[in-house]
Amino acid sequence: KSGSEEQSPAQEQQKKNVLFIMVDDMRPQLGCYGQKQMHTPNLDEFASDGILFQRAYCNIPVSGASRASLLTGLRPTRDRFLHYYTWADSTAPNATCISQHFKNNGYYTLSRGKVFHHMEDRSESWDELWRPPSENRDYKLPASLQMEKTGDRRGPAFESAPVPDSAYRDGKIANKAISDLKRLKEKESPFFLALGFYKPHLPFNAPSKYWEHYDRENTTLPYNDFKPLNAP
Repeated sequence: KSGSEEQSPAQEQQKKNVLFIMVDDMRPQLGCYGQKQMHTPNLDEFASDGILFQRAYCNIPVSGASRASLLTGLRPTRDRFLHYYTWADSTAPNATCISQHFKNNGYYTLSRGKVFHHMEDRSESWDELWRPPSENRDYKLPASLQMEKTGDRRGPAFESAPVPDSAYRDGKIANKAISDLKRLKEKESPFFLALGFYKPHLPFNAPSKYWEHYDRENTTLPYNDFKPLNAP
Protein backbone atom coordinates (compact mmCIF):
# COMPACT_ATOMS: atom_id res chain seq x y z
CA LYS A 1 0.00 0.00 0.00
CA SER A 2 1.14 3.57 -0.55
CA GLY A 3 2.23 5.47 2.55
CA SER A 4 -0.61 7.94 2.20
CA GLU A 5 -3.31 5.28 2.66
CA GLU A 6 -4.82 4.72 6.08
CA GLN A 7 -2.82 2.26 8.15
CA SER A 8 -3.35 0.40 11.40
CA PRO A 9 -1.70 1.54 14.67
CA ALA A 10 0.62 -1.49 14.44
CA GLN A 11 1.76 -0.46 10.97
CA GLU A 12 2.23 3.14 12.12
CA GLN A 13 4.45 1.97 14.99
CA GLN A 14 6.80 0.27 12.53
CA LYS A 15 7.73 3.65 11.05
CA LYS A 16 10.77 5.31 12.53
CA ASN A 17 10.44 8.66 14.29
CA VAL A 18 12.50 11.45 12.74
CA LEU A 19 14.38 14.23 14.56
CA PHE A 20 15.55 16.78 11.97
CA ILE A 21 18.02 19.45 13.16
CA MET A 22 18.91 22.62 11.26
CA VAL A 23 21.63 24.99 12.46
CA ASP A 24 21.87 28.52 11.07
CA ASP A 25 25.22 29.46 9.50
CA MET A 26 26.94 26.26 10.62
CA ARG A 27 30.16 25.35 8.84
CA PRO A 28 32.25 22.16 9.25
CA GLN A 29 34.42 23.81 11.90
CA LEU A 30 33.80 20.77 14.11
CA GLY A 31 35.78 18.02 15.78
CA CYS A 32 34.21 15.37 13.55
CA TYR A 33 35.61 17.21 10.51
CA GLY A 34 39.15 17.09 11.86
CA GLN A 35 39.09 20.44 13.68
CA LYS A 36 40.40 19.03 16.93
CA GLN A 37 40.66 22.41 18.64
CA MET A 38 36.85 22.65 18.57
CA HIS A 39 34.85 21.45 21.57
CA THR A 40 31.85 19.78 19.90
CA PRO A 41 31.36 16.47 21.77
CA ASN A 42 27.65 15.99 21.07
CA LEU A 43 27.91 16.64 17.33
CA ASP A 44 30.99 14.42 17.20
CA GLU A 45 29.02 11.62 18.85
CA PHE A 46 26.20 12.07 16.32
CA ALA A 47 28.76 11.80 13.53
CA SER A 48 30.35 8.65 14.96
CA ASP A 49 26.95 6.93 15.10
CA GLY A 50 25.67 8.01 11.69
CA ILE A 51 26.78 9.00 8.22
CA LEU A 52 29.19 11.94 7.94
CA PHE A 53 29.05 13.61 4.54
CA GLN A 54 32.50 14.79 3.45
CA ARG A 55 31.43 16.58 0.26
CA ALA A 56 28.23 18.41 1.20
CA TYR A 57 27.89 21.93 -0.17
CA CYS A 58 25.68 24.91 0.62
CA ASN A 59 23.01 25.23 -2.07
CA ILE A 60 22.81 29.03 -1.78
CA PRO A 61 24.43 31.23 0.89
CA VAL A 62 21.41 33.17 2.17
CA SER A 63 19.11 31.83 4.84
CA GLY A 64 15.57 31.94 3.47
CA ALA A 65 16.53 30.78 -0.01
CA SER A 66 18.73 27.97 1.31
CA ARG A 67 16.00 26.72 3.64
CA ALA A 68 13.32 26.83 0.95
CA SER A 69 15.62 24.96 -1.43
CA LEU A 70 16.58 22.28 1.08
CA LEU A 71 13.07 21.72 2.43
CA THR A 72 11.40 21.50 -1.00
CA GLY A 73 14.20 19.59 -2.71
CA LEU A 74 14.43 22.18 -5.50
CA ARG A 75 17.79 23.67 -6.40
CA PRO A 76 18.09 27.45 -6.79
CA THR A 77 18.03 28.99 -10.27
CA ARG A 78 18.61 32.52 -11.56
CA ASP A 79 14.95 33.32 -10.82
CA ARG A 80 14.14 30.98 -7.91
CA PHE A 81 15.32 31.05 -4.27
CA LEU A 82 17.43 34.20 -4.35
CA HIS A 83 16.86 36.19 -1.15
CA TYR A 84 17.04 35.68 2.59
CA TYR A 85 13.32 36.56 2.83
CA THR A 86 12.28 33.88 0.29
CA TRP A 87 8.93 32.14 0.84
CA ALA A 88 8.52 28.58 -0.44
CA ASP A 89 4.75 29.24 -0.52
CA SER A 90 5.08 31.88 -3.21
CA THR A 91 8.28 30.80 -4.99
CA ALA A 92 7.50 27.08 -5.30
CA PRO A 93 3.80 26.68 -4.47
CA ASN A 94 3.47 23.29 -6.20
CA ALA A 95 6.48 21.64 -4.56
CA THR A 96 5.86 19.17 -1.75
CA CYS A 97 8.06 20.17 1.18
CA ILE A 98 9.58 17.56 3.47
CA SER A 99 7.16 18.20 6.33
CA GLN A 100 4.17 17.79 4.01
CA HIS A 101 5.62 14.54 2.68
CA PHE A 102 5.86 13.15 6.20
CA LYS A 103 2.40 14.41 7.06
CA ASN A 104 0.98 12.77 3.93
CA ASN A 105 2.45 9.51 5.16
CA GLY A 106 0.87 9.48 8.59
CA TYR A 107 3.45 11.41 10.60
CA TYR A 108 2.70 14.01 13.26
CA THR A 109 4.80 17.05 12.27
CA LEU A 110 6.27 19.70 14.55
CA SER A 111 8.36 22.79 13.77
CA ARG A 112 10.43 24.24 16.60
CA GLY A 113 12.57 27.34 16.17
CA LYS A 114 13.86 28.56 12.80
CA VAL A 115 13.07 25.85 10.23
CA PHE A 116 11.61 27.75 7.30
CA HIS A 117 12.86 31.36 7.40
CA HIS A 118 9.27 32.53 7.96
CA MET A 119 7.43 30.50 10.58
CA GLU A 120 4.15 30.78 8.62
CA ASP A 121 5.73 29.42 5.42
CA ARG A 122 4.04 26.12 4.52
CA SER A 123 2.17 26.30 7.82
CA GLU A 124 -0.40 23.73 6.64
CA SER A 125 2.35 21.09 6.57
CA TRP A 126 2.86 21.27 10.34
CA ASP A 127 0.60 19.96 13.09
CA GLU A 128 2.40 22.21 15.58
CA LEU A 129 4.37 25.44 15.03
CA TRP A 130 6.40 27.21 17.72
CA ARG A 131 9.24 29.70 18.05
CA PRO A 132 10.51 31.35 21.21
CA PRO A 133 9.65 35.05 21.43
CA SER A 134 12.09 37.28 19.58
CA GLU A 135 14.18 39.14 22.14
CA ASN A 136 16.09 41.78 20.20
CA ARG A 137 19.01 39.79 18.83
CA ASP A 138 19.41 37.60 21.88
CA TYR A 139 21.54 40.00 23.92
CA LYS A 140 21.66 39.60 27.69
CA LEU A 141 24.42 41.91 28.91
CA PRO A 142 23.25 45.46 29.82
CA ALA A 143 26.02 47.05 27.75
CA SER A 144 24.96 45.07 24.68
CA LEU A 145 21.31 46.01 25.11
CA GLN A 146 22.21 49.67 25.55
CA MET A 147 24.38 49.66 22.44
CA GLU A 148 21.56 48.13 20.43
CA LYS A 149 19.11 50.78 21.61
CA THR A 150 21.27 53.88 21.25
CA GLY A 151 23.75 53.18 18.49
CA ASP A 152 24.18 50.34 16.05
CA ARG A 153 20.76 48.66 16.06
CA ARG A 154 22.47 45.29 15.72
CA GLY A 155 24.57 45.73 18.83
CA PRO A 156 28.01 44.13 19.30
CA ALA A 157 29.16 41.17 17.21
CA PHE A 158 29.34 38.85 20.21
CA GLU A 159 28.79 38.60 23.94
CA SER A 160 29.74 36.17 26.67
CA ALA A 161 27.12 36.31 29.41
CA PRO A 162 27.12 34.39 32.73
CA VAL A 163 23.65 32.99 32.11
CA PRO A 164 22.15 29.49 31.69
CA ASP A 165 21.44 28.03 28.25
CA SER A 166 17.74 28.79 28.66
CA ALA A 167 18.43 32.54 28.75
CA TYR A 168 18.97 32.46 24.99
CA ARG A 169 16.51 31.32 22.32
CA ASP A 170 18.51 28.22 21.38
CA GLY A 171 18.40 26.99 24.96
CA LYS A 172 14.64 27.51 24.98
CA ILE A 173 14.34 25.52 21.75
CA ALA A 174 16.39 22.65 23.19
CA ASN A 175 14.24 22.56 26.33
CA LYS A 176 11.07 22.62 24.23
CA ALA A 177 12.37 19.70 22.16
CA ILE A 178 13.14 17.65 25.27
CA SER A 179 9.62 18.29 26.54
CA ASP A 180 8.18 17.39 23.13
CA LEU A 181 10.11 14.11 22.92
CA LYS A 182 8.81 13.02 26.32
CA ARG A 183 5.27 13.79 25.18
CA LEU A 184 5.59 12.33 21.69
CA LYS A 185 6.81 8.93 22.85
CA GLU A 186 3.27 8.31 24.14
CA LYS A 187 1.67 8.98 20.74
CA GLU A 188 0.59 6.07 18.54
CA SER A 189 1.55 7.84 15.31
CA PRO A 190 5.19 8.40 14.32
CA PHE A 191 6.54 11.94 14.43
CA PHE A 192 8.72 14.26 12.38
CA LEU A 193 10.22 16.84 14.77
CA ALA A 194 12.20 19.65 13.11
CA LEU A 195 14.45 21.82 15.27
CA GLY A 196 15.96 25.03 13.93
CA PHE A 197 18.70 26.61 16.05
CA TYR A 198 19.61 30.28 15.52
CA LYS A 199 23.31 30.16 16.34
CA PRO A 200 26.09 30.39 15.25
CA HIS A 201 24.45 33.12 13.13
CA LEU A 202 25.69 36.59 14.06
CA PRO A 203 25.82 37.96 16.68
CA PHE A 204 27.92 35.23 18.30
CA ASN A 205 26.15 35.24 21.65
CA ALA A 206 26.44 32.30 24.03
CA PRO A 207 26.69 31.61 27.76
CA SER A 208 30.16 32.27 29.09
CA LYS A 209 30.70 28.59 30.03
CA TYR A 210 31.10 27.80 26.32
CA TRP A 211 33.63 30.56 25.73
CA GLU A 212 35.70 29.13 28.58
CA HIS A 213 36.56 26.07 26.46
CA TYR A 214 38.88 28.26 24.41
CA ASP A 215 42.00 30.28 25.11
CA ARG A 216 41.73 33.40 22.96
CA GLU A 217 45.50 33.78 22.76
CA ASN A 218 45.95 30.26 21.40
CA THR A 219 42.90 29.88 19.16
CA THR A 220 43.57 29.02 15.52
CA LEU A 221 41.31 30.97 13.18
CA PRO A 222 39.72 29.12 10.25
CA TYR A 223 40.95 29.55 6.70
CA ASN A 224 38.55 32.03 5.07
CA ASP A 225 40.28 33.23 1.91
CA PHE A 226 37.98 31.59 -0.63
CA LYS A 227 38.06 34.47 -3.17
CA PRO A 228 38.91 33.21 -6.69
CA LEU A 229 41.91 34.73 -8.45
CA ASN A 230 41.09 38.07 -10.15
CA ALA A 231 37.57 38.20 -8.65
CA PRO A 232 36.18 41.66 -7.94
